[in-house]
Amino acid sequence: MGQSTAVLKTNQIESLDVDKNDNLWIGTKDNRLLYYQTGLKKMEELANSALFGKNQLLDIVCLNNTVWLSSTRNIFKINALNKDIGIYID
Repeated sequence: MGQSTAVLKTNQIESLDVDKNDNLWIGTKDNRLLYYQTGLKKMEELANSALFGKNQLLDIVCLNNTVWLSSTRNIFKINALNKDIGIYID
């Protein structure tokens, strides 16, 4: 899979979506958000349980340059261009 700064430590993927640039956004059962750049064949961890706390990451939806994450308690909004993550609904 090429060089990565993050490794898919578990094979339990909770959610997955593809953005408009064909990059993968992967949510895992162990509450990690991974971003795989298909052109560079590079994976990086963008968030983990430090952001989500005890809330389970449930779903990922990519829409234009925004990535929406839902968890058991919050909705997060990510700017897909600069990877800035914010809580949309607390």
